[in-house]
Amino acid sequence: MASQAESTTLDQEQLNRFARLMASATQASIEDEQAQALLEELTGLFQSMQVEREAAVRRAARLRALHEVSVKLTDNLDLKEVLGEVLEQAIVELRARDGSVMLLDPRGQELSIAVAHGLSDEVVRNAKVKLGEGIAGYVAQTGEPKNLRAGFKDRYSQTEQGAEAVPAALCVPLKARNQVIGVLNVSDKLDGGDFAEDEVELLVMLAALAAQAIENSRMFEAAERHARELQVLYQMGLTITSSRDRDQTLQRLLEEASQLLGARKGSVMLVSPKHDTLDIAAAHGLETEVVAKMKPRLGEGIAGYVAMMGQPKILRAGFKDRYSQREAGDQPAAMCVPLTHDGQILGVLNVSDRIELGDFSEADLQLMLMLAQQAAVAIHKALMYQRMKEQFNGTVNAMSVLLDSRDPYTNNHSGRVAEYSRIIGRRMGFAEEELDRIWLAGLLHDIGKIGVREEVLKKPGRLTDTEYGEMKQHPVISFQAMRNVPHAEDLLPAIRHHHEHYAAGGYPDNLAGERIPLWGRILCVADTFDAMTSDRPYRKGLPLEVAMGELRVKAGIQFDPKVVSIFCEAIAQGELDIFLSNDKLMEDLP
Repeated sequence: MASQAESTTLDQEQLNRFARLMASATQASIEDEQAQALLEELTGLFQSMQVEREAAVRRAARLRALHEVSVKLTDNLDLKEVLGEVLEQAIVELRARDGSVMLLDPRGQELSIAVAHGLSDEVVRNAKVKLGEGIAGYVAQTGEPKNLRAGFKDRYSQTEQGAEAVPAALCVPLKARNQVIGVLNVSDKLDGGDFAEDEVELLVMLAALAAQAIENSRMFEAAERHARELQVLYQMGLTITSSRDRDQTLQRLLEEASQLLGARKGSVMLVSPKHDTLDIAAAHGLETEVVAKMKPRLGEGIAGYVAMMGQPKILRAGFKDRYSQREAGDQPAAMCVPLTHDGQILGVLNVSDRIELGDFSEADLQLMLMLAQQAAVAIHKALMYQRMKEQFNGTVNAMSVLLDSRDPYTNNHSGRVAEYSRIIGRRMGFAEEELDRIWLAGLLHDIGKIGVREEVLKKPGRLTDTEYGEMKQHPVISFQAMRNVPHAEDLLPAIRHHHEHYAAGGYPDNLAGERIPLWGRILCVADTFDAMTSDRPYRKGLPLEVAMGELRVKAGIQFDPKVVSIFCEAIAQGELDIFLSNDKLMEDLP
C-alpha cells in the first residue's frame, strides 16, 4: 500500500504536468483538433488525480482505523469485546452487511462463532463448521484468505441457493504463532459489488491484530486461572488441615472444582464399606433423588470403571464409549478421576456438562488430579479422626461406667448429664461436633471422684466440713487427670468449672457470671437437675415440677438464667421424657 508521502509526491507531479499543459494551451497557436486532444488529456489527468486522491484518503482513513483498533485492543483483555471491536471495524471499513469471527475448538477440529454481526441468534448458536468444510473451514485448514465474488459459487460454498443468490464474501485466517486459531468473515457488500484486493489486505491486517489480541487475552486468562487455581489449592489445604468435617470439606472442594472447570454438575463418590458400590458424599447440580438413588457398582459406568481401575477418564461431548450410560448425542463432556491414598482407592471425583460447552483438556485433567489428591487427604484424615474419636469415646464411656459403678445410687448419672447437656446445646444452636464434645464433657465431669475416698463418696448423711472439702476437690482432680489426655483440651474448662455459681460462691475457683465457661454453666444445670431428681439412700428423688422450681428459684444465683430457661422449656416439651423414664445409660456414641 502506498504511503501518504508517496501519494503527495504523485499529486505534485500531476499538478506540474497540468500546469505545463495549461501553458501550452494558452501560448501555442494550435488547431481545434489539437485543442480537443489537449482538453481530453486534461480531463483524464483530472480524473486520475481525483481517483488517486480518493485512494489516498481511504488509505489514510484505514491506517487511522487500524491504529485506533490497535490502541483499543492493547487496552482490552476481554476476549468477546476484543473480537466485537475488530468485527465492527471490518464491517464499517469494508461496507458489509454481515460478518463473524469463528474460533477453532481446543482440538483444532471445529469452528464455532464467537461474535457476529447481522446473523440471527439461532445461526450464531448452532453454526459449527468442521475443518476443511465450507469457506471458513477451507481457510482455517489452508491458512490462506478466500475472496468469493458476488454470484459465484464454488465447491466450498455451503448455501443451498443458486449461484446468483450468493453475495460477495471474504474470509481470512486468524493466525497466532503461525497456527490458525480461527477465521474472520465479512459478506454481502452494501453496494452489491465485490471485495477489492486492497480490502482483502485490510481484512488480513485486522485479522492479524485480532489474532494477537486473542493470544494476549488467552495468556491473561491462563495466568488468572493459574493464580486462581493456586489460591484454591492453598485454601483447600488450609481447610483440610483445620476441618474435621469430611462432608463439608468435600462439598467445598467440589464447588471450587466445578467453578474452576466451568462444570454445571459434579459429585464426590466414595467406595462403600463393603467395597462393592459407590455412594455420593458431595454433589453439585444434581437432583436430590439422583443423589439418593445413584449407587453404581464398581466397574459399572464411568465412575465405577475409574474406581475399579484407578485410572482417570475424559469423555468428550457427544462421544459414547462402552462405559457410557447415555446415548452418544446426549453425552455431555465429562471427567472422572480416582481418589487414591497410599495406593488405596477411596472413591472418585466427577465433573460434567461444561457451562461454555466444549471438552475438558489435559490441563483440566491435571488440575482435577491435584484437587483429587486433596480430597483423598481429607477423606483419609476424616477416617483416621473417626477411628481416633471412636477409640477416645469408647475409653471415656468405659471410664464413666467405671465411675458410676462405684455408687449404685448414682448409676448412669454421668450418661444422663451428658444427654441433658447435649439437649441444651442443641437448643442453643451448637454445631454437631460441638454437641458431641459437650456430651463427652458430661460423661467425664465427675471422673475426679475416683480420687475421693469411698466412705466419703457413699456416705448416706450430711458430709462434715473436712469431707465436703475433700469432695470439692473432684473437679480439680478431673482437670488434672484429663489435661494430658490427647484431644481433650476443649473439655477441660467445663470439667473444672461445672460447680461454679453464677453469682459467685461456687468452687474450685469462685468464678461468676460470664467468666464461667458456657459449657460449665450448662453442665451445672444438667448435673444439679439429675442430682435432684435421682433417688439417694437418704431421700427419694424430687418430683419433676419441684426440681424445675428449684432451678428457676436459683436462676441468677447458682445457675445461668438463660440456660435454666432453655432447659425448662425442653422439659416442658417432653424432650427429657425418655431419660426420666429409663435409667439405662445411653451407650450409643454420637
